[in-house]
Amino acid sequence: MNKITCTAAALVLSALLPSTGAAQSSLTALDKASVSLRLALPNVNTEIRADGANDTGTPIDFKRDLGLDSSNVVAFIGGTWRPWDNHEFALSIYNDSDAAKRELDREIVFDGVTYAVNSTVKAERKLRTYDLSYTWWAANHENWALGPRVGVVYYNWDAKLEMTADANGNPVADGAVSAEVSPSLPAPSIGAGWRWIPADDWRLKVDAGYFNAEFNNIDTGVSYLNAGLEWFPREQWGVSLNITSQNIDVSAAKLDFSGDLDFRQTNASIGVIYRF
Repeated sequence: MNKITCTAAALVLSALLPSTGAAQSSLTALDKASVSLRLALPNVNTEIRADGANDTGTPIDFKRDLGLDSSNVVAFIGGTWRPWDNHEFALSIYNDSDAAKRELDREIVFDGVTYAVNSTVKAERKLRTYDLSYTWWAANHENWALGPRVGVVYYNWDAKLEMTADANGNPVADGAVSAEVSPSLPAPSIGAGWRWIPADDWRLKVDAGYFNAEFNNIDTGVSYLNAGLEWFPREQWGVSLNITSQNIDVSAAKLDFSGDLDFRQTNASIGVIYRF
């Protein structure tokens, strides 16, 4: 684990320890501000088609075709800020990466480069994600809140294929047959947020959104759901359990990426929250 992941694990553990007698305050539906760290094991399914300048790429399933099946524990860092009673901004960030080597069972064309059947290919994937949202809490009460939500998840991808051996098993010089694409794709969504306190020290939260449109040479369809249960055994410290699901289907014709990207991710996470 990296430093961020280890720090998150330590904070989660400390929040689960019994309180030393600190006074409890009444939990409200909304915080003035909060900071959170979560640990998740994402279940990621990605299909990509990277077109070259003069040809159409092959649809590739990262898991089935290339063996990219990330099992990394990912650390999410996030925060919320409510500068006015009914207006809240939120931001979360996480990074993920994976690499694998596999002998191809079919020919693949990726960003104008052809990888023959039976050749051995090293695949690398890196993903940096920035999730930004704004919620107007139209109904804002002590024990529950509800309002429209506008969000955008900005994905910065790096996907690289490099042939390490040809179809006859002969080694290929480093970088002699390789291609890399780095699509940077915004995934906006329009939906709603909901917060509810069903019992003392417990809070339920749900954020959901959907978007389908064409703009700036990008045809995108997005669905987003984040549901969580929070428990605050201490006045400002709490523990959260979250389930997040994101589905993105993008067709793009841009300088940095031309092709299709279908990204589906579901993860369950445990985290710690500090509320102000």
